[in-house]
Amino acid sequence: YPETMREAFLGRDADVRAVIDRLDTERWVTVAGPSGSGKSSLLLAGVVPWLRETGDDIVMVRPIDSRVPMVGGLVDSVEQHRTVVIVDQLEELFDLPEETRDGFAQTLFGDDLPSRHRVVSTLRHDFLGQALAHPVLRRAVQSRRLYPLGPLQGERLRAVVTRAGASVPALRYEDGLIDRIVADAEGSAAPMPLLSHALAAMWDGSPGSCLTHRAYNEVGGVGGALDRAARHWLDKVPVGLAEEHLPRLLAKLVRISSHTAEPTRRIVSAIELAEPERQLARRLTTAGLLVSGGSLDSDASAEANGDRDVLVELAHDSLFGAWGSLREFVDENRSFLVWSENLR
Repeated sequence: YPETMREAFLGRDADVRAVIDRLDTERWVTVAGPSGSGKSSLLLAGVVPWLRETGDDIVMVRPIDSRVPMVGGLVDSVEQHRTVVIVDQLEELFDLPEETRDGFAQTLFGDDLPSRHRVVSTLRHDFLGQALAHPVLRRAVQSRRLYPLGPLQGERLRAVVTRAGASVPALRYEDGLIDRIVADAEGSAAPMPLLSHALAAMWDGSPGSCLTHRAYNEVGGVGGALDRAARHWLDKVPVGLAEEHLPRLLAKLVRISSHTAEPTRRIVSAIELAEPERQLARRLTTAGLLVSGGSLDSDASAEANGDRDVLVELAHDSLFGAWGSLREFVDENRSFLVWSENLR
């Protein structure tokens, strides 16, 4: 969930409040959890809007963007109000050159950061060991500065499903469907992105204002809606295009760090994509499987994007388990992905 979807971000009120409360006393707060647990959404759609309303300045950065010089200007700031730096996917730092990594860490987690400023980061839990081993980063993941975040479960998950329906006038669930959806979602390590996609697909496929068991079956349920959406859009491309070029596109969008066996997302510039890969990326962006920072139309992209570099990436980490083609690609090409990552 981006900041613009604040109203649709449900079920995490207590977590948002807890992070904000810690910022009253801690200069650094790190939200850590497994892939797909909702760490980025918690900050972007939950914490950030709240902080903006209180008058804080917000600076957002990802380590892979290499925007350290811009963020470093905070050190010399003379403003009296507080600035909060949001560092999404802090684990990307461990795949950067040591000099870049240490410079980034010193800028945002060193002693020179003005005491009134705050840094809130997201971190995959399997990178906690590396963060603790770093002489500067470790201060951001110790004691109360570490906020563990797990997937939504139980009544909080049920409340999300119920409130999602209540937000649409006259929308209702067929008897027993909420119980079924919650039971299926609880079996997932990353229920929210899968649940959101399934509910949206059901709304498109249900007659009238009632979400039905039949529609739920047709979209593939919580566990299958994303995969069905991907196959639906890929079936529309010319014969052979996906078969030949989807693996090439995925090879650019997936990385396996040398520090962990788990696959994760890579940001890629649209100028690195061949035209067939752009065609697939446009389809997958429409399906909600990729996100981009601008137009992917090669003939109009420069004008439409104001000559900005358009970045593309997988929409969320839960795709590694939910999208069959992606899962198979990683399984079949794991050795190649590790090798190519070590060359970078």
